[in-house]
Amino acid sequence: MRRAFDAIGASRSGRESAAAGSALTLAEALSHELRSPLTVIRCCAEALRDDPDMAPEDRARLTVLVLEAEARLEAAVARAVAFAEDDLSRSRRLQGDALRPS
Repeated sequence: MRRAFDAIGASRSGRESAAAGSALTLAEALSHELRSPLTVIRCCAEALRDDPDMAPEDRARLTVLVLEAEARLEAAVARAVAFAEDDLSRSRRLQGDALRPS
């Protein structure tokens, strides 16, 4: 019986390491995926704030850039949520498999 608990513990430990690796991979990917569009949004907002007399065509061009960056940001968040849901589902399946008698 002790060996069975040890095996479950080892399996759980492996899954936890894999989950930590998945979380790190997700964090690394999200870091870039989120920072780039946020940088565009910030720069455009600062330009709009700092130049109230900006030409309408320049203002329109910056507005398009903000909307495109927001769309990339929204897509990145949707991918992250889908990845996390898939990872959680996979983790639950593995956890269920580890608890089934061999």
